Amino acid sequence: MTVEYNDYELVYLVREQNEEALHIIIEKYSPLIGKIASSYYGIGYDYQDFFQEGRMAFIKAIYSFDENSNYSFYSYAMTCVRNAITTSYRRLKRTSGLDQLTDYDEHPLVSTLETPGYYHYDSEYTYLNEKLIIEMAMNSDKILSPFEKQCLKYFLLGHNYNEIAIILNLSPKKIDNALSRCKSKLKNLNKMNSSIGESF
Repeated sequence: MTVEYNDYELVYLVREQNEEALHIIIEKYSPLIGKIASSYYGIGYDYQDFFQEGRMAFIKAIYSFDENSNYSFYSYAMTCVRNAITTSYRRLKRTSGLDQLTDYDEHPLVSTLETPGYYHYDSEYTYLNEKLIIEMAMNSDKILSPFEKQCLKYFLLGHNYNEIAIILNLSPKKIDNALSRCKSKLKNLNKMNSSIGESF
């Protein structure tokens, strides 16, 4: 006999590190997250990216939800999801033109270089050159692996190692290793293309 849990029971179980409960509640709400994500599809940002932003916000909502509030879990979680996706959409709009990079599938990549830097370039290189270096790496098949590009994309979107690990269903150590390789490769690429930055 299958036991059915309500949202509040599932939230409690997830907070008690019950992986099955996490799977159940994500499965239950995924169609709703997808519906919100799909409303932004086609404006230059891949649907899956919006969905993952919403999914990450939903998982955070499980842990931040206050059972004593006047809001239901449904209302609270869906508000968090919508806010997260809307923030990503606005961030994308702010980074149009030269500020907008493309990933290896030629979908726009929102580059938030103001995020506390995982890598740093020498001071003589301009902000534009930093973006050109990342764009070059993301568009090339020879600099970063598909997995490294995926990790870098989520990092630039503002996710930390643990969040990326959850999104990609991998260990934080694997994410750390991938971003370390990205750091090294981007630094080397920056040195090789220093003349590009100086020309601007």
